[in-house]
Amino acid sequence: MKDNRKIHNRRSIRLKGYDYSQIGAYFVTICTHNREFLFGNISDSKMILNDYGKIVEQCWYESPIQLQRRKMLLPKIIGRFKMNTAKQINIIRNTPGIPVWQRNYYEHIIRDDESFYRISKYIINNPINWEKDDYYA
Repeated sequence: MKDNRKIHNRRSIRLKGYDYSQIGAYFVTICTHNREFLFGNISDSKMILNDYGKIVEQCWYESPIQLQRRKMLLPKIIGRFKMNTAKQINIIRNTPGIPVWQRNYYEHIIRDDESFYRISKYIINNPINWEKDDYYA
């Protein structure tokens, strides 16, 4: 098999030597393909989900139920989530095989209360800040 790492110039963003199967808190950011606005709209600083957004929400809340069956690594959890949501969304919009998500994702291991507080504040304020975001305008 040919080694394509040099062609694609992909490097791992994971923390080397960290066991992602251990219990912990993680902040994960997943972007849509081409940063498409796909899941709803911001109105009065609140996210109003459309049908695609509701699929993502439902799959996310069902994830813990599926994960109790076996110990899974974070990359497997994210991969499964992206695969299931993309499949359901593409069925509804009749676009089989069209990407819903960007490749990869950003993750941050939450190691202390300060990090947890900072990230929680970011998540809570995210809809409010969208109206100021260059990608949204």
